[in-house]
Amino acid sequence: MLSLEDLIELEKLVEDRIKVCRETSGRFNSSTVGQLEERRKKEILKYERLKVKIHDLMSESNEGERFDGYETCR
Repeated sequence: MLSLEDLIELEKLVEDRIKVCRETSGRFNSSTVGQLEERRKKEILKYERLKVKIHDLMSESNEGERFDGYETCR
């Protein structure tokens, strides 16, 4: 299983990929390349779903603690 640090790093990579996909989609938005735009939208959606799964894993692995490592009051 991935550690919390690994999940945080993976989340950053996914966020970077989403940003690149959105920038690329924005550049081609006014062009006639509709297939590329559709593929980018699907790719963004895929990475957004992955980000949600990462957040779920972070929550599961970090029950009782905040992300900064300090225990929360119960």
